[in-house]
Amino acid sequence: MRRSVACALSSLVLLAFGALCVAERPAHATAQGESLLGVTSHFLHHDQFFPDQPRFWRVEFIIPLLKELGITTVHEAVYALTAPQRALISDGRTEPAILQRVQANRRAVGDWLGQYDKAGIRVVLAVMGHAPSPRSNENNEEFSTWIAELVASHPSIVAVQMHNEPNLRSFWRGTPEEYVDTYRAYAAKIRAKRPDVKLLVGAVSSLWWAPGVQWLKRAVDHGVLEYADGVAMHPYNVDSPPEIDPQWRGAPASDPDHREKALHAFGAELAKWNTTGRPLALYFTEFGYNTASQGRGHVDESKQADYLSRCILIFQDARLHGLPLASVYWYDLKEDGQKPDNPQHRFGLINWDLSARKPAFFAYQAIVRFFHDTWNFEAVDLKVAPSEAPASLKLKTWRRKSDGATIIAFWNSDPSASSTESTRLQLTIPLADAGAVRQYFASDAEPRDVETTPGGGTLQAVVELSTRASWLEISRQH
Repeated sequence: MRRSVACALSSLVLLAFGALCVAERPAHATAQGESLLGVTSHFLHHDQFFPDQPRFWRVEFIIPLLKELGITTVHEAVYALTAPQRALISDGRTEPAILQRVQANRRAVGDWLGQYDKAGIRVVLAVMGHAPSPRSNENNEEFSTWIAELVASHPSIVAVQMHNEPNLRSFWRGTPEEYVDTYRAYAAKIRAKRPDVKLLVGAVSSLWWAPGVQWLKRAVDHGVLEYADGVAMHPYNVDSPPEIDPQWRGAPASDPDHREKALHAFGAELAKWNTTGRPLALYFTEFGYNTASQGRGHVDESKQADYLSRCILIFQDARLHGLPLASVYWYDLKEDGQKPDNPQHRFGLINWDLSARKPAFFAYQAIVRFFHDTWNFEAVDLKVAPSEAPASLKLKTWRRKSDGATIIAFWNSDPSASSTESTRLQLTIPLADAGAVRQYFASDAEPRDVETTPGGGTLQAVVELSTRASWLEISRQH
């Protein structure tokens, strides 16, 4: 993959400019807990480890992008690699050159995590060991020992995810029971070195896909929750919009709260399985939509931004209504290749060489700027009455705890509606003490003033409705 010098210089200039345009946190931002909002990255997928890959996944590029986006938590992966140039384990070899390469590569990974330490970025580290094979026991012993030392050395690592999508044969060729037994040893070593780090199991694709649920249940029956603090899931919706879980059959797809009910039903199922007596958190370590020109789940760039904004706010609402959701990670930060017809290349928020941000980047940036402090919001049951609204209108009502502001999120979920269309909508809101009212959009840096009419203990607000999420901020009258 070769690029012109001019293109390279253009990419670097844009990256430097972006680093200066860090998403500003609002005045109400607090400094407690961890944010719900994250993104997936691939800090091994570059020329130092894979010679056929460009350099753009290097941490020195990733960190400025995270700061520009406003994200403070990232999902990364480390593999038990054995190929000579990128070896992280010796694979039983004793040649001095191989051992030196292993140590050099391990130091490189430690250096990259050290950069996250200094930048204050929290890391969920996916660890991918070896499924059963003639050498798997020795390789897993070597790899897990190093992983435990790595976790102990880097405070940026807040959670360790045991493998990735082990329910798929392309990632794990063993049984669920072998997965449990393999990672039990990893968990013991990590706990001994770093008791405070969270241990995540699963990373199953998808949420309610029957083969995935069956795989996870077998792992649970074999004791996987005995060493788990959380369960990681990858709730991809494939061809369905954010408001529907295509695999959940607990309600008709026409139910306006289908996705929310599916999320809470999964949380309830997990709670039923958890007999350990310890709390268990959910982590959505991958979800997203791709912008390829063909293939399953592809959308255009505008709709990708629409869907991102709606997914994030649905997940946040589920958390505020009791789902033990610790964090969510859009897959992924940047595109993984140049082929426009390859879905695996086109999930990113930024194009492959960092020269352009996609609309979804700015949608996420706007959401992060306002909602980064998830713990500062709570759900409220506010009966908002829309005037002449479509049946596809979605409404969420929350309160910001730090100042009492009311937040009303809304969007048009009609799959046939154009991403470029918007309509005016009047909302009657039961608030008697409303102050300033502004509408924020998941795309714009600045909010817009809203036409309002108070009276009779209610507030009438005229808002702009589209397929991209937006929200009202209604301050309290002092």
